[in-house]
Amino acid sequence: VLELVVEFYCRGLTFLPIDLYRSDSRKFQIVDGKLLPPFNAISGMGETAAKSIVEARENGPFVTIDDFLARTKVSRTIADTMKALGLFGDLPQSDQLSLF
Repeated sequence: VLELVVEFYCRGLTFLPIDLYRSDSRKFQIVDGKLLPPFNAISGMGETAAKSIVEARENGPFVTIDDFLARTKVSRTIADTMKALGLFGDLPQSDQLSLF
C-alpha cells in the first residue's frame, strides 16, 4: 500500500482524510479529483466493523463517541485510533456533564 501511496503522490494526486459520513466501508472514492480512503484502510478495522459504520450513519448523525460505539460494531481500541486520526472532529466522548 505504501508503494501505491508514494506513486500517487509522485503523480501529483492527493488523498482526503477518511470522513465519518462520506467514506465507504471498503472502496476508495474520487471526490473533487482527490482520493477518499475507505474505513478498512484504518489499521485493524475489519470489514464487519466498517460496514456497521456505513449502516449506522444512515440512521442519522452520531451525537457522541459513545453513541457511535453503541450503534456500530467498532471496538473501543479502533475508536481510539479513529479519534487519534481526527475522524470524530469535535464529537464529545459522552453526553454526560462534568461538574468539576
